[in-house]
Amino acid sequence: NLSDPIDDPTNGQVKNLPLSEALSEAEIVFVAMNHDEFEDALKACMKEMPETWIVDIWNVGGTDRIYYQAAALSQAESS
Repeated sequence: NLSDPIDDPTNGQVKNLPLSEALSEAEIVFVAMNHDEFEDALKACMKEMPETWIVDIWNVGGTDRIYYQAAALSQAESS
């Protein structure tokens, strides 16, 4: 776990937000790691922000696409 705030030598102290808070107003989410908790975060985006664009290079959402809007996750769940 990272501390809060994070001491960044370039930017000073940077707020370390919980994942749900960091995504709460996101227009684009880039999934760069395949951690299990990201699947739940993407599902929350689908429900709360279906228009949010996802860049998912690890196919965490199971859509078999790299670029999609969060609403597409409901289609992946039903297949």
